Amino acid sequence: MALRLQLLFSFLMLVASPYFVKADTISVTAPPEAVSFIDGDNLKLFGENMRLIDIDAAERGQTCNAASGGTWDCANTATETLKALVRGRTVFCQYSRKDRYGRPLAKCWVDGVNIAEALVDAGVVWAYRDKGPYVPNAKAAKKKGIGIWQADTQTPWDWRAEKRSASGS
Repeated sequence: MALRLQLLFSFLMLVASPYFVKADTISVTAPPEAVSFIDGDNLKLFGENMRLIDIDAAERGQTCNAASGGTWDCANTATETLKALVRGRTVFCQYSRKDRYGRPLAKCWVDGVNIAEALVDAGVVWAYRDKGPYVPNAKAAKKKGIGIWQADTQTPWDWRAEKRSASGS
């Protein structure tokens, strides 16, 4: 019975998808064994990097300020939160463009949950350059003082710019 329902659902999605998805949008569905993790805003489906669009996670080596006055490894926390949200589940992603590095800029879901939105809600990533659809979520997390919002912390885009400037590139 479950197999019949799966086949029926797949057929309906195939027939109905032109009505719900722009023609230039690419959809990828990956079972758990085809999903791996790069960092807090990138994952791989079938070996292809998917950059979660409209969010930015701390870079490896970047730390965040803690309310207690110390620092914490917010880059690792973002990666571990992404893993906890996704591991063992089927991931569905859609994208219609790529970034300058050739990575698909994807919106991804697991069990109907928008992954990027969940990461912003958890306070482990920023809404990309403080714009886009997740700004209200980031403001709510900031108001709660959770995760990256517990103390003033340099954004990933400013951190990268500082590193480039320091290296002369």
